[in-house]
Amino acid sequence: MSGLFKFICFVAIIATLFYVRSAIIRSGIDSDARGFINDTVGTVTRNWNRAELDRNADPSLAGQVKAVGNPYALNFSHYAQLGPRTSELTCELGDYTKLKDETRNYVAANYSCAAMFEKGSATIQLTIMRERDDLPWRIGYFDVVSPILTSPSTKGQ
Repeated sequence: MSGLFKFICFVAIIATLFYVRSAIIRSGIDSDARGFINDTVGTVTRNWNRAELDRNADPSLAGQVKAVGNPYALNFSHYAQLGPRTSELTCELGDYTKLKDETRNYVAANYSCAAMFEKGSATIQLTIMRERDDLPWRIGYFDVVSPILTSPSTKGQ
């Protein structure tokens, strides 16, 4: 019985160490990314500044941004129907990926940010990423979800 007890204690300690390590990594990603999100996404959504989003887009998103007649550009015009942002962003870190090798320390993190706008509430869903710690964060995915944007009264305006 004491051998089984020791084994269970050992497994519990290992599981706790993995959980603590994951929490530390998550906390580090979150604290590092928040400044970028508050500055960049804050500027983008304050008055729907697409140029700010374009400047901070990852090449995967930038390709969509620059394409003529792309759905991304149409969506951005649609988002602007919300009017200016009237509250601070409240962001939560969701899933994240962290890969490390000799040359890269790749991180991608999904965030969901709630905010109030002139015409109602919305949630900004985004993925930010960077290839190394010494490189800036980039936006790889950006979308806005709001009942205001899907209601018949704002479609086609």
